[in-house]
Amino acid sequence: MQLRNVLKELQKQGLQIISSHKGFSRHVIEVTGKAPAHLPVLTETKNGQTRQVRPAKLHGQIIIFIER
Repeated sequence: MQLRNVLKELQKQGLQIISSHKGFSRHVIEVTGKAPAHLPVLTETKNGQTRQVRPAKLHGQIIIFIER
């Protein structure tokens, strides 16, 4: 599925897209919004800041829900 279709679907669900970039084999899209509760919570460090994220996949692309 094309990236723009994935982005449209995320926006339709009411999620705010922070950034997207090409990973090793698929796109990584960072969003804010209500993440499903069944997703695991991971702690990552990006740009010197520690944050909690919930990773998921949508149509073969990686979606990362940013916990704020």
